[in-house]
Amino acid sequence: MEEATAMIGEQKLQILRQKVENVARQLEGIAEELVEVIAQSVGKQFFQLGESTLSIYRYHRANIIDRTSSVIGDIIQISGPYAFTLHLLLEPTELCLQNLSFDTNPHTIVVTMGKELEVRLI
Repeated sequence: MEEATAMIGEQKLQILRQKVENVARQLEGIAEELVEVIAQSVGKQFFQLGESTLSIYRYHRANIIDRTSSVIGDIIQISGPYAFTLHLLLEPTELCLQNLSFDTNPHTIVVTMGKELEVRLI
């Protein structure tokens, strides 16, 4: 944290923290709504809400281009398996997930639920 403060300054770091917390609250709301929808579909006995975690990663071009390298696989090994993930891309790129690759742009939200994958343009 000291390194980030030294690089961008205390005020900018505080603004960044507030924005990240705001995004986290919004995503938490989306996750809670999704839990309700899924629970209605599959039955509440099979589904329960666990701890929410917000992680921010930058996809490295080398890993996106090299299909044998799996950034997501590395992240899952470090962070543990998640039932629900959102990928919000900031620039046009080719994204590789679960042996699939496709083009994305800043208007793309990639949602994974377990092994299911859905891509929506917003």
